[in-house]
Amino acid sequence: MSVLTFIALAAVVVVEEEGSPRATATISVPRSAGVVIDGTLEEAEWRGSTVVKRPDGDLLLRHDGKYLYIGVRSARRGFPSVCLMRGSTVRIVHASFALGDVIYTKRGAKWQLGAPFAWKSPERPLGPGGDQRRARFLADRGWIGSTVPMGNPRHAEMQIALDQLDPRDPRIRIAFFMEDAGQGEAIASWSRSRSGARDDCANDRLVRGYAPERVTFRKAAWMKLRLVPATPARTHAE
Repeated sequence: MSVLTFIALAAVVVVEEEGSPRATATISVPRSAGVVIDGTLEEAEWRGSTVVKRPDGDLLLRHDGKYLYIGVRSARRGFPSVCLMRGSTVRIVHASFALGDVIYTKRGAKWQLGAPFAWKSPERPLGPGGDQRRARFLADRGWIGSTVPMGNPRHAEMQIALDQLDPRDPRIRIAFFMEDAGQGEAIASWSRSRSGARDDCANDRLVRGYAPERVTFRKAAWMKLRLVPATPARTHAE
């Protein structure tokens, strides 16, 4: 049976998942302040996030009521690809040397590609006084991510509008392409379970940014999120 261990460390909820073919519990995502998407996971910025630990690295999750924030701290250099499902469509957002996304629509048991990746290279970090190209990208596409030249080469950050998720059943799956580094190229994946069922969110070509015409997605294998509301302030009577 899958084991989920919740550990409180310095106000950070740590979720350590041990592989199992069975589905695991919903992952709670705390509400907190947003972070600057600059490719470096600053401890102070990400404190209080949910952390999903895997041998290849850590996945950090939080939201601010408008955006979901995803951080990846990997054992090797690389870049992320995130699958988002809403209704009968799946959107894959990819952040390597450029930013791009594709949409698949369900056709029977398979999913059909709508259009190939359209790439943009908004290079500078988004934050107060930051580059307006990245602000426009976020407004137009509903997401933004750090690119490979930014920040720590073993870190990646994404900011995704919550309206990109299915409000009735918010699920995501994250894959992270890891460079060779003398160990061979590999893909780390954060999903709801480690079953043998095929799910193309971790498809090698898709994660690299080459969208196949037809793929298979298995929503039941994705992480289900519970967006935790902000804790109301307490009133103390004097």
